[in-house]
Amino acid sequence: MWINARHLSRYRPVLRDRVGCQETRWRGRLEQLIRDGVGSGHFRTADPCASAVQILVVVDGLAAHANTETGIGPRSVNRLAAAMAERELGLADGTLSADPTQPTHRPHPAPRTAALLATH
Repeated sequence: MWINARHLSRYRPVLRDRVGCQETRWRGRLEQLIRDGVGSGHFRTADPCASAVQILVVVDGLAAHANTETGIGPRSVNRLAAAMAERELGLADGTLSADPTQPTHRPHPAPRTAALLATH
């Protein structure tokens, strides 16, 4: 549905304004989350805005892909968004897709977090 709204917004000014506003809000929220993570030492990225845009582009692309008849289900592509976000944010592989309910879930802390934990 979102991809249809984006397409139709090219021809409908009111919808264009709404879609643009919503995209700006999503990007702003994600960018702030990334900035907070960088500030706390959990994420590493030189450009939180660019990271937010790249993550949203992958998520949007996966949403569009989910609407195709390729025979590849969402489970086979879910890891793509997590892997890209991990790379973009300087996180260890598997940090965003590991199952936190499993006892083996041990995400690697960011260097600043590890240093903080080592001093306490």
